[in-house]
Amino acid sequence: MTGYFVRIFQKICIYIQYVDITEKLSSFEGNIAYDKKSHNEKKVIRRHVLFLFFCIFIIFPYICGRNHQTTKKMIQQDYIMRLIQEFAAALQRFLHKKEVEDRSEAIKDLYKQYLDGYEEYHISTMDEVMQSFTRYETDQRIYRMEMLADLYYVEADMKSEPTRTQLLERALMLFSFIDSHSKTLSFERQQKIGEIKKRLAS
Repeated sequence: MTGYFVRIFQKICIYIQYVDITEKLSSFEGNIAYDKKSHNEKKVIRRHVLFLFFCIFIIFPYICGRNHQTTKKMIQQDYIMRLIQEFAAALQRFLHKKEVEDRSEAIKDLYKQYLDGYEEYHISTMDEVMQSFTRYETDQRIYRMEMLADLYYVEADMKSEPTRTQLLERALMLFSFIDSHSKTLSFERQQKIGEIKKRLAS
């Protein structure tokens, strides 16, 4: 793309030089008969120059800007998809751990790795938790919420009452919020919502 602009700029310089030379010759000739054909050629050249300037300073920046925005959005989507896949794999590895101490440390590591903390998600109110997601890009927030809901849901099995119920209630609140705001329908999420409601009712 840079080479293309350089070639365009070179052509513009040639055109401008040609126009300048022809105008000087016309002025030098003084009383020589007016050359209509030359005048028309210069008018055409001027139009070409103006059109090229228009392309370079208006059309091309617009196109490049649109392409940049599209590329940026694709990169963000790719990052989110990889993040979700990594989290799902890490959560599966966690679920295969059997030692209580290993699971206790591992769950904290998952909170810190994917949500930048652990304690704040347990001592903060849900309003504060929801507000904390503003630290992430808009496109990431709903996915980060679902990661937290999954961690609450899984961690609840490791805790006794009343912490178990508190974590399930937090997970249910997040899953329900995501289900009503997400553009993607998830049967797995709805299944978790139903399971949590049963466990809280029992």
